[in-house]
Amino acid sequence: MSSTGCICSAARFQRWDDDGHCATCNRDLSESQIQRRVMGILCAGTGVVLWRNNIGTAVYRDDNGSVARTVVYGVGNPGGADLIGGFRGRFLAVETKARRGRQSEDQKQFQEIVERVIGGVYAMVRSEREARELLERLLAIG
Repeated sequence: MSSTGCICSAARFQRWDDDGHCATCNRDLSESQIQRRVMGILCAGTGVVLWRNNIGTAVYRDDNGSVARTVVYGVGNPGGADLIGGFRGRFLAVETKARRGRQSEDQKQFQEIVERVIGGVYAMVRSEREARELLERLLAIG
């Protein structure tokens, strides 16, 4: 297996294995590929609504090159989930991870806020199986 990530087009990329590899080319999937597929599974006529939660910091400089202002963006930054939305009145946060990805301390803190403080659902998804299990969990508690 190549160390290069999956190069399949969206049309060719149909499913991925539980070990984080594309079932077509057997290469590791990127987080963005996983996110698109998770959204497709969870939002396909199920009532689940998700948006991509871009997180980061933008630094704007003045004409002299000095930092004029810094803008922090994204829901729950730092640590906010990759996908946020809702299902039947309940907040939903989905963190997607590639095969080797690990949850940061900030992400763990965000998970605790979602689950314990606001009573929402938080899930970390690495595979198609886990996305389908999350959908079943949502339908069961919905």
